[in-house]
Amino acid sequence: MGRPPANMLYLVQSAFRPSGDPYGRVYLLRGDVISAPVGALGFAGARLAQPAQRSAERATTLHLYHFNDLHGNLALFSDQAIQPVFAQLAGYYRRERDRRLSDRSAATLLLAAGDDLAGSRVADLAGIDPQGHTQHPTYAAYSAAGVDAVTLGNHDLDKGPEYLAVAIRNKARFPVLAANLLPPPELRYDIHAGALFMIKGLRVAVIGLTTPARPQRGAAGWQVADPVRTLEHMLPVLRPQCDVVIVLSHLGRSLTGNRGPVSTAGDIELAEHLAADSVHVVVGGHTHDVLNEDGLAVENVVNGTAVVQAGAEGRYLGQVIIHANSHTTVADARLLETARLPKDEMFERRHILPHIQRLQAALARPLGTVEDSSALATTTVRGSLCTGESPLANFVSDALVARCHVYDLTVDGSLVDATVIRAGLQPGARLTLGDWYQVMPAAATVRIVELTGHDLLMLLHDNALRIDRPGEPHVERGFVHFSRSLRYAIDLGTERRLAVALHASLNGESLWTLRERRLRLAYPSTIRSLAVAWENHVRARQQVVPLSLSQWTCWETGLDLRRELVAFIEEHGGVTAAAGARCDGRLVVAPATPPMHGCGVRESEYRVTVNSSR
Repeated sequence: MGRPPANMLYLVQSAFRPSGDPYGRVYLLRGDVISAPVGALGFAGARLAQPAQRSAERATTLHLYHFNDLHGNLALFSDQAIQPVFAQLAGYYRRERDRRLSDRSAATLLLAAGDDLAGSRVADLAGIDPQGHTQHPTYAAYSAAGVDAVTLGNHDLDKGPEYLAVAIRNKARFPVLAANLLPPPELRYDIHAGALFMIKGLRVAVIGLTTPARPQRGAAGWQVADPVRTLEHMLPVLRPQCDVVIVLSHLGRSLTGNRGPVSTAGDIELAEHLAADSVHVVVGGHTHDVLNEDGLAVENVVNGTAVVQAGAEGRYLGQVIIHANSHTTVADARLLETARLPKDEMFERRHILPHIQRLQAALARPLGTVEDSSALATTTVRGSLCTGESPLANFVSDALVARCHVYDLTVDGSLVDATVIRAGLQPGARLTLGDWYQVMPAAATVRIVELTGHDLLMLLHDNALRIDRPGEPHVERGFVHFSRSLRYAIDLGTERRLAVALHASLNGESLWTLRERRLRLAYPSTIRSLAVAWENHVRARQQVVPLSLSQWTCWETGLDLRRELVAFIEEHGGVTAAAGARCDGRLVVAPATPPMHGCGVRESEYRVTVNSSR
């Protein structure tokens, strides 16, 4: 079928079946819902009958289950045990679904709200080359569990369209949804705006939305549209055909939240803009919020729409109960703690353990040794990472510069933060790939920012405002570490707002003299994402105006940060002092004293410039 007209939305009957109704049908929603409002609903292959008139005697209850941001964590690893979270989640859902199969008044659906394919050891070690694997373990497990639909999250685009195409076509026995994405041509017929489920006599529309926030290298070639406008284009013609409308969202909960980057609109803002009775539930993801643990909370009902989200990494399974009679009503929403659910032993043996066994073998691969220094131990790293110079941060930032040079990427330095250094290492021990995943559990790509020397001075001053001060409890503020080419001091001042960066030089030359020079710094795509709560807090109280790298020109390099650091570690035989895991005086932190001087007469001018911009 050719590309539909911009004002048409087509319902195309698919080969998918609802997992909770073997006699049900699934229609895919196809058409351009981004560029213009939908003028009419077309039918390809079959025409739907008019929706049934429902009453108390013809009521059907929809039991909706949901999870989000699994990040490929089919199991969770700790030093003590492996928790088979997905086998527990799937086992519970399959039992609940199966006991309702013969009940025509009870329907079930299982939905996943994005970030399924990347961000964990299981996902990363599944392979990045589309030719290097035949199926993705996450989508294969979802199909076996009976997942009915997924939306695309930002990390699902990380590895590019070819990788995503392999994951969808080889094992996804469910529709993949994203109404506000216009995919590249090779995925045009693999990703759909939504799906209409005909299940136990109910018509349930599920519309997918994904976030425009924090696109990674794989997002090139995708057009990301405004999610509110996209829904406004679709709902007027779709809502009359449905008993229940669900938005499967990877937008994040709210623009005012503290748990991750949200752009354009979150689920709360989306619900605020909707017409009354147009959407019944927004099933969310992206910001890893744990919502409605003990029942639907009043703050999560917006404009008559219930907003739900189930944390991350399979730790919770969300449950929503919807009664459809003469009116459609969300009767309950709550979370089930996965750890308390019995696992499905057969499901685990068939669909989870083979991947875990391959993963364990991969994680045991030796990378080298660890310097016998207590400064690299986890307790020390976590306690001092944001107080001053760090041997492990020095190692990571210098390694990042070295790997950029391998690819002929011109950079003047790099910066890293706690988003890529979550733990330390065992001093003097053998280092394995699994050990390094403990240090860097989050997926990140390498970006480059271009800024002037003056901009960098401002960034250093901003960093001085984020450092942990003596006697204060640690709160993640996004303090960053720089590679060896950049050297400076921090004068703490008598209070946080008076802290300032001084004596700054790049490759031995004062940054003040380089203030007009264009510079390039490499950094992880996750930079300062853990600091959102602090930034919002101080911004709201007008205490500090935090700087963001996004205010300057930034671009993706196409490099996977963890993969590049592993290559550096193997090349240098481990994390050792000789390889850069040592302090070298690149950062000096002075106690609260009268103002420091030492960069010449122009340093006083710099202080005036910085203070006037606060």
